[in-house]
Amino acid sequence: HIVFSVNCSSPHLVQVRERIRINGKPIGKKLFTKYFWQVYGRLYETKDTYGGSKPAYFRFLTILAFHVFLQEKVGRYYQCTTSLISGPVFPSYFC
Repeated sequence: HIVFSVNCSSPHLVQVRERIRINGKPIGKKLFTKYFWQVYGRLYETKDTYGGSKPAYFRFLTILAFHVFLQEKVGRYYQCTTSLISGPVFPSYFC
């Protein structure tokens, strides 16, 4: 039985990737970069749907954190974020 813990905090002290943690450790540079560009690319592709704008910095990082948690399938947060996207739920998630 594997237990994951996730955290999204603000502000960061040294590097932005320390805001997104899995099991108490900031996600790695490669993982952060991979998911950053996935989210950024998707938001850029759909920006015209929202009047040509993209989310502000904090909102972007929150979206990025949810994306990381979903992609990494981190325990109950995977279930909570999946439920959050498909219906109402109140996960233990603070950002």
